[in-house]
Amino acid sequence: SIPDGIRGLMSEGVCDITVVPYFLSAGRHVVEDIPAEVAKAGPLPPEVTVRIAPYIGCSGTMADLLLAQGRATA
Repeated sequence: SIPDGIRGLMSEGVCDITVVPYFLSAGRHVVEDIPAEVAKAGPLPPEVTVRIAPYIGCSGTMADLLLAQGRATA
């Protein structure tokens, strides 16, 4: 789970954690569920930062990747 992953990283001494939503659009998971799961990790020590990156579908390179995949199968 996301909270377990965050806690596991913290137990290994990781202080800068980035959650990357692996979704093509900003649906409910991206907007509501992932932030709620991150919050479940509990109170964080002051030296730990957890960021939620933009979902991969909004990347400017996603269109190029999809075109390349389409061309690869042609």
